[in-house]
Amino acid sequence: MTLKKILSPIFNKTVKHLAGHGIGRNKAVGTVFNYLKSSLKEEYVQIDDHIMYLDKQDSLCLSINNIYEKFETDLVKQEIKKGDVVIDIGANIGYYTLIFAKLVGDTGKVFAFEPDPTNFELLRKNIEANGYKNVILEQKALSNKEGKVTLALSKQNTAGHHISSEQQDSKNSIQVDAIIADNYFKNFERKINFVKMDVEGAESIVLGGMTNMLRNNAELKMMVEYNPDAIKNMGLDPASYLELLIRNGFSMMDIDSKNMKITNTDVQSLIRKYHDEYTNLLCVKS
Repeated sequence: MTLKKILSPIFNKTVKHLAGHGIGRNKAVGTVFNYLKSSLKEEYVQIDDHIMYLDKQDSLCLSINNIYEKFETDLVKQEIKKGDVVIDIGANIGYYTLIFAKLVGDTGKVFAFEPDPTNFELLRKNIEANGYKNVILEQKALSNKEGKVTLALSKQNTAGHHISSEQQDSKNSIQVDAIIADNYFKNFERKINFVKMDVEGAESIVLGGMTNMLRNNAELKMMVEYNPDAIKNMGLDPASYLELLIRNGFSMMDIDSKNMKITNTDVQSLIRKYHDEYTNLLCVKS
């Protein structure tokens, strides 16, 4: 047995024991944690009957927890059915994409969009490793305009890459292709049932290119992130993003993973509740 195989379970057990104690807020501790996590992780893990190859940093901590966003994971398993059409915007390395592919089955379809080349290659590898033929992969960002956009890269977290606004420092960035969802799905004849979107504050930009899709799918549900800090870093307004969801005919539910409950909410309640924290929202056509 290698030293790595000996140390890895000890590290994982220690991290789980210390979770929730706030020590990760210490910058030095966080640096050590990230180093050990990336050094001790395996190349791949087995999750929910899937093989998942991990990014170098194991940004989703899958080698430690063997699951990501457990409450949200359980929720999408309740919401998505065989034969559904699902769109994964900001697919990263494919954690949710794999779950969606299994849930919709052979008669369903999953479209996964991930603009970062490194993430995309892992996404492709994970889909191929699990033998899914019902997933269409696109190495593109979704936006409200087509062409090249700047993707700012996070050094610590490959799930933290995001479209860069003009006011952001984008030294560590690349140019990627962006497309408009309405154009991409213009001739798609099936109904779209579910959208998952995690684009680090650029949600309203993506929604700006989805007007027809949102209007034409009367039973559409979406799981989207609400991260006010990330939205402000984009030079955008959190309240305007939430109001955009309302204008497009959605009612919003706060996915409270800490207390493991889903509650109806509105713009002002979310503004009051979340300042330096984020949450996920389940949005249902009302």
